[in-house]
Amino acid sequence: MDVLRYNRILILWIFINIILYNALNKEKHSIKIGPNNDLAFMGIYINTKSKYILFIFYIIIKTIMVNINNQILQPWIILNIQNENPLIKSKIHCYEIVIFSNLYGWFDWFCNLKLLFLQIDIILFSLFMDLLSNTIVTKHYLKQKRIDNEGIQLM
Repeated sequence: MDVLRYNRILILWIFINIILYNALNKEKHSIKIGPNNDLAFMGIYINTKSKYILFIFYIIIKTIMVNINNQILQPWIILNIQNENPLIKSKIHCYEIVIFSNLYGWFDWFCNLKLLFLQIDIILFSLFMDLLSNTIVTKHYLKQKRIDNEGIQLM
């Protein structure tokens, strides 16, 4: 199987879950958007426009941090530490990077759980920021690549 096929399996799985959720969800809540007294993240109520704007900035910064971890640190770990013939300057720095990258992954997972149970506008904005940042990073790397016109041969 090639990478493109794996990607399409993930897309199919997303659509199956959306269809099942909509078909089986018997609770129909009214959708709230913007600051309100029910919107709380980590014990902080986001019930004013200024708090809502600060929260949006938090999501933007969180997305940048996720991309630093996922698009820079994790590939560096794979290419430099897990490589059989790496050129490592400092083992202590390698441990630092691996440990804190892993700790950040758990911290981000916890924050994402909190975000996913908030309002639809927060979820959609988080999704938009994640897609935008990944597109920007991918575009940066693709600028340096030569594209094969015969099709995608990723594996």
